[in-house]
Amino acid sequence: MQTLLTIHPDASAITPRRIAVFAGTTRGGLPLHEQAANVVGARLAAAQCELIFDGSPGGLIATVAEAVRAEAGQVIGVVPAAWDAAWRYPGCTQYYEAASLWQRMALIGDLADGFIILPGGLETTAAMFDVLHLAHLAQHHKPIGLLNTEAFFAPHLALLEHLQQQGFLRMGTRAPALLCERDPTLLVTLLLAAVQAAAGER
Repeated sequence: MQTLLTIHPDASAITPRRIAVFAGTTRGGLPLHEQAANVVGARLAAAQCELIFDGSPGGLIATVAEAVRAEAGQVIGVVPAAWDAAWRYPGCTQYYEAASLWQRMALIGDLADGFIILPGGLETTAAMFDVLHLAHLAQHHKPIGLLNTEAFFAPHLALLEHLQQQGFLRMGTRAPALLCERDPTLLVTLLLAAVQAAAGER
């Protein structure tokens, strides 16, 4: 059964342990990426977390969603209202509709208690820098985890280090946890512990 919601949620009513995952809408060139995506979904479901994602029907992100569904977990898609069924992952237990791609990203951020970013293309990279940027501005204090399969995020991390060295980036003392692990099970475990710690500080 799918539920369609069009209202913007009240942040005070957000269910704990909702984890937003960003990942490629293609599967990439390495089977290890898909294997790791499957583990992320399975571990989130085992921890009784709800998956928040962009509702895309294919690629690594769909692999995560399928793994959550396989464990009878909750899969929540956030999609632009203009997208027809062909552009939506069909197995969502619930949908939120956003007026635009900009609003979709904002709504995913509002719904989530933490973020996991898997390998992906421009959209995934943009989402990663978006959540990092908002954390840098202290607009959220939610943990962020990078699944660094085959050192995928090494260039991204090198860019962040370069920005810091050049004086363009200073993460404040209240910046959220930024985790980077190659092992998907360890990453999920550490991220959920950080989510729990962040909830205790509020």
